[in-house]
This record gives sequence, C-alpha cells and structure tokens, in this order.
Amino acid sequence: MPPASRYAFDNVELLVGERRLLIDGRPRTVGARAFQLLLTLLEHRERVVSKEELLDAAWPGLVVEQNNVAVQIAAVRKVIGAEAVSTVAGRGYKYAGGPVRVTAGGPSADLAHARPSVDTAARPARDGATPLIGRSADLRRLAELLATHRAVALTGPGGVGKTCLAQRLQSEVAHRYPHGTVWIDLSPAGEEATIVDTLARTLGIALRADDPFESLLQSLQARQVLVVIDHVEVAPDAAARAVQILMRRAPGLTFLLSGQMRLRLRDEQVVRLGGLAVPDLPVSPMEALAFGAVALYAARARSADDAFAVDEHNVGTVVDLCRRLDGIPLAIGQAATRRVQNDAPARTAPLRQALARSHDLLSDRERTLLRRLSVFEQDFPLELVFAVVADDPRLDTWAVLDALTELVDRSLVIVDAGEPPRYRLLACTRHFAAEQLELANEGSDTRRRLAAALACLGGALPMARSAGRSSQPLQSA
Repeated sequence: MPPASRYAFDNVELLVGERRLLIDGRPRTVGARAFQLLLTLLEHRERVVSKEELLDAAWPGLVVEQNNVAVQIAAVRKVIGAEAVSTVAGRGYKYAGGPVRVTAGGPSADLAHARPSVDTAARPARDGATPLIGRSADLRRLAELLATHRAVALTGPGGVGKTCLAQRLQSEVAHRYPHGTVWIDLSPAGEEATIVDTLARTLGIALRADDPFESLLQSLQARQVLVVIDHVEVAPDAAARAVQILMRRAPGLTFLLSGQMRLRLRDEQVVRLGGLAVPDLPVSPMEALAFGAVALYAARARSADDAFAVDEHNVGTVVDLCRRLDGIPLAIGQAATRRVQNDAPARTAPLRQALARSHDLLSDRERTLLRRLSVFEQDFPLELVFAVVADDPRLDTWAVLDALTELVDRSLVIVDAGEPPRYRLLACTRHFAAEQLELANEGSDTRRRLAAALACLGGALPMARSAGRSSQPLQSA
C-alpha cells in the first residue's frame, strides 16, 4: 500500500510530500521537527508513541536531550490545539484528536518520508506595499561588501524593509555568480534541513538519502553561488551551524544573512538598517519629499488616492507622523493608506504579525522584560530597567542584563549612542509590548514601581535625547 500523502482531522491537514500544515485550509508555520512528531503520532494513532520513537523520528542519528520532544510537542499543541495530543505519563504521547482521514500517495510521498525536510518557497515577489525608496546608499554598501566578504548580515527591526532590500540586492548582483543565486526563507520552519533542501532543489543537486549534507557539500565545492537566507532570527543557531560548515567546505559560496539579528560568524560584516530619513520642521513640501520616509508616505497615499499630494497644508502633519513611526516603512505604508481612505479598515495585520513572530521567539524572561519596558515613552537609562522588574525573582541583575542584550541583538530594543548608554523602543514595538503588559495584568504594578524609582532619582525621568531619524535627504533608488 503506498504511503499516505495527506492526513486530515478536524480543521487540520498535513500535506506529507510538501511538509505543510494547514488550518482551515490556510498554511500555518510549524518547525520541521514539530511537523515530523505530529506526522509520527498520526502514523501510529492507534497507540502510545514513546519518547524514544519520537526522538528517532525527528532527530535520526542524533543524540539529543529527551526534553526536546516536550518542547516540540508544545509547539504542535500551540498550533493545532492542546487537546489533540495527550500525554501518557511515563510512556509517551498519543494522538487524541478527531477521526483521521488518510489520502494515499505515490513516489513523492515516499521520498518525503526518507528524511525530515521542509518545502521552502522560492524567492517571493517584492511586496508592492513597501517599495524600495530611500535605500540606494544601503544597496550600494551591501553590494560593495558582498564583493569582498563571504558573509554579510543585513539586520534591523521588523517592518524596516530588510526582505525588500535583500531581494533587490539579489537581483542587482546576480551577474557576479556564474552558478546562480538561491533564496532561503527560514520563517516557515527554521531548521538546517531548510537550507540543505533549498540549496539542492534550486541548484538541481541530487542528495544521497544516507548523508544529504555531505553530498550537498561535495556538489558545491566548485560552484560560485550567492545564498540569501532571510529571517535568520527564527533559528540563529541552526543557521550559523550550517553557514559555517558551508563556508568552510564550499569556498565559492557567498552569504547574505537577513534578519533581526546577526549570526556572529567569523568575518561577518554587519549592515544595520534603520528607519527611513525624516526631515526636521519647518520644511517645504519639495524639501520634505527628498527624505525617504516622506517620499514613501506620498507614494503609498497616492496608490490609495491619485489626488493625494504633500503640500503646504499637510507637510507638517506628514513629517510628524513619519517621525512618530520612527521611519519604519511598513508602519508608514499602513498609516498612509488609512489616512487617505478614512473609511478603510485598519491594515495593521502585517506589522502586528511581524511583531508577534518576534515576540514568540523570545524566552519567558525576555518577554517579561520587553513588555515592562513599554512603560517608557522616551529613552531610558539602565538603572530604570532594573526598577520595572524588581519584583520578579527570575530577573536578577545578570538575568536582566542577559535579557536586555538579547532584546538589543534582536532589534527589539534600540541602544542610542552615548556614555552611559540609553535604551528605547520603537513606537510600534512599544505599542505591541504595552498590549502584552496589559494582557499580563502587570501594567499598574509596573508603572507604580517606575514612579517609585523616579522619586528616588529626584522625581523626574532624565530628559531623553532626540531620537529622530538622521536628517539626510533621500537618494533615489
């Protein structure tokens, strides 16, 4: 009997050959290990599956801690519902959802069972909602670095336009690489298998089932290829491991690593992408449109209303809005559409989804610190960071410093230049974190601790330095 190509139960579907999980017909993100565990539970749904069996299924040939199973089972439950997988104490786990409908498959399904993998889409089309405006200097700098270094990191907060810029750069420099370019998006799964599978599929390399990574390395040794890996923050350890090996064994590969954090590889060059430039007021409409943030606002507003123009009457409002949104392209594009189309529904979903994904990647301690930092409306010193977490036994001095460092590394907290350093949250991040603070019922207590700390410091928050975007005019992209 041919292996199953599809399992379906309740509102859930597993497409085995494509390694995809659908909820109500819509794709949902789940890691390759979690997918494999769910698939194994469905294959043996008539009985309890031991932790050892699940380890063998998801980590074949590897020695890993058994608590990895619990972590991935938790990820499965988060997506499909806790009631669908039951824990049998001392024995393992069992599928506990509704009746399972099975569709038999052919060779493609059989191949998919050979080893855990994920199906990663090819390079996506550029998002018309965030056109490449005001990034020509960043584009040139990245192109220059790729000409002389094998690993270049493009980092920055969510919504700042990293993916859009990386796509343009891939197109601009493709002629340098005789064996092509490869786009790898880690956001659907975040596993080393993603990198191996996508490289092989895009470059037409046949992988040996017994050792796919080694066969890939052998095939890549004589090739010159640009590899763009997007959303590295989803799985920084796995990405760093794979890239290090590929750089050592395949000297013709060059990597552009896009995401909210760098991988800290040897000789990794870092370009940090900030918000688009915003002018100082007062400014004329023509002068304002020479800055990236205003130019983007005008372009998005015109796409919603051909009659829109930045003029003497609205230039101050537009500039102020762009500054309050920290020059973040995704936020500016959404705001422009809403302001021009007053009856349009709020289009905050993409930005909220980006922030939610970033939030989900944090540890509990990092989430706690992030949401409590939302009480700061301006920049703040380190001593006040300790004040807002003073009641949490998990967050001693070193834990706070570690959590704050991770938030900075992931571009969720910004460090402003100066000594001593001061920290701040971008407006969109602060609003999202403030919602999480209220959901955790910590808002009143956190603000009370901050007020007490300010009283000890003299009753007033030290004046925040200007956090506006650098006032540099737009260079045409």
